Amino acid sequence: MSQHDDDVRLRHMLDAARQAIAFARGRERPDLDQDVQLALALTRLVEIIGEARRGRAAQVAPGADAWCGVDSSTIALSALRAG
Repeated sequence: MSQHDDDVRLRHMLDAARQAIAFARGRERPDLDQDVQLALALTRLVEIIGEARRGRAAQVAPGADAWCGVDSSTIALSALRAG
């Protein structure tokens, strides 16, 4: 895999994370339970981050990847807190 591929994957991760933060801005945890569209949007953005990360997994030493061991609910809750 080339450096360009890594750059594209990292850009996808960053774009998705920024979008998740934008969607979560001004929201609270109960909003995830009440707003199905918000919950589905955040879930999809976390999936995008995970898919891009998996594309990098073969090149990254175990334990060196910042996303290792982080589950989607942790990312979604972090996005809500950042908003």
